[in-house]
Amino acid sequence: MILSTETAKEAIQRVIYNKLNINPKNVYIEELKVYSDIDRDKRGRVVSLAHIGLITSQKINNIAATTYVLIEYTKAKNLAYDHDLILKDALQRLRDRFLNSTIAVKLLPNSFTITELYQLYCLILNKKIDKRNFLKKIKSLGIIKKGTEKVLWQKHRPVQLFEFKSKEIKNLNIF
Repeated sequence: MILSTETAKEAIQRVIYNKLNINPKNVYIEELKVYSDIDRDKRGRVVSLAHIGLITSQKINNIAATTYVLIEYTKAKNLAYDHDLILKDALQRLRDRFLNSTIAVKLLPNSFTITELYQLYCLILNKKIDKRNFLKKIKSLGIIKKGTEKVLWQKHRPVQLFEFKSKEIKNLNIF
């Protein structure tokens, strides 16, 4: 609910802080859509302004202390009212943004492996992507750079860490 003394953005930030114990500055928020069908709720007229919120797993640790439970989106079914539709729309928007922007920067830590970036794209897009073509495309876009560190990965081989050149989301055709 938006209080009479706040904007929609301020309401979202309040809820993120009060209900999830997460600093709203750590959450990327993007407006999704207004849902205003007259019969959305049998109890009366309800209009919802839906948003997408993205946060890195490193910054979500405090949520474990709340009474909320995180579940995989594939297991979120038969939600109340028209929330299945809202979730479907949010997922489609996220997939569209992954295809056409650098929004992945909002879900990865500052330094990441190419494998982590690849796995994130496969997960969000819900499809297997040819890894060689993916790497070639990402490198050709000039959106990432080698980090200053390497980490021990599987079988104790050092793996190069990468970083996005910019923390700002850029619109471009990834795929």
